[in-house]
Amino acid sequence: MTKLSLANSLKPLLLVPAIASCGDAASPQQASFDSTETQLVVLLDEHDFPYHDVAAADGRLYFAHGPRGVDVVAAGTFELIETLSFTRDREVLTEAESGVASAPGQLRIVAQGVQLDGEDLIVWGVRDDNPPDPWGHGPYEPDKLVVQSLTSDHQLEWRLSLVMPSSMWVPSLDVVVGAQSVHVSVGHSDWGNQLLTFDRPADGSEVYLDLFEGANVLPLADLYPQGLSSVGEALLLSAGRDGLFALQHDGTSNAIGDCEALGYVVDAAVDGERVYVADHQTGIHVVSLADGELRATLVAPDFIHGIALMDDAAYASTTTGVFVTPITP
Repeated sequence: MTKLSLANSLKPLLLVPAIASCGDAASPQQASFDSTETQLVVLLDEHDFPYHDVAAADGRLYFAHGPRGVDVVAAGTFELIETLSFTRDREVLTEAESGVASAPGQLRIVAQGVQLDGEDLIVWGVRDDNPPDPWGHGPYEPDKLVVQSLTSDHQLEWRLSLVMPSSMWVPSLDVVVGAQSVHVSVGHSDWGNQLLTFDRPADGSEVYLDLFEGANVLPLADLYPQGLSSVGEALLLSAGRDGLFALQHDGTSNAIGDCEALGYVVDAAVDGERVYVADHQTGIHVVSLADGELRATLVAPDFIHGIALMDDAAYASTTTGVFVTPITP
């Protein structure tokens, strides 16, 4: 799946006629799944955190596993290769050094999304400076959205830290990193629904900004963003029950498929002229990019959070593991 950078100047969102509008649902025209080889691979127990997102390449699956970090799993055997943790001890500074005395503790990035950028792994999530214990007990006080790029040997390439306004509600967030830009979708009852675009940090740098300062802003009106991905020169916005939208450089958008047929859209991945849509409550839908027709639907026995394609298979991150199915060319 190709990641992209939108132009630095974005106009207010305009909803242009959709490829297929709500209420025009059609029956699947062509099966695209081999259901005989479809399986839900349970990797997590009922008390664990879900896999929020998935990326796939070179026979490996990368799962964003919340406070645990990122689980790297072999696609063929589904064995855990390693877990990348993003918890470190907080540096203790005296009042003379920092102006305010700091207490000992930890800094932790709660991994909510992953993306592969060549050989680099991009991980993003909220940073909690007062994390609970490994079982989730204790206060949860996220204060920053952190996007960071890691080299193949897990060294930090660059990091972008975005300070979030204080709020009792954690926003709906997703991130796509392009060659020159970092795109962040934000859904929040107080902050509004927006697409924010920042300059991608240079290699070797760490950049600190306020979430709503220094960004190009694209208002999303009433579309509440649940996920962000890309196709060609457009971003794909997954908007829950409002469906799936392609956001263009000029600030216009096209609906892809029928929102009623797609259920609750949380993510999408593109292979050629087909979009594989992650429906949180139902499973995976296949929609034609050319005409918005629904080609196939496969019901999953678990809640789906993200989707990735690799080697003619679709991998969906779920509450308990991974839902995998072969796809036809």
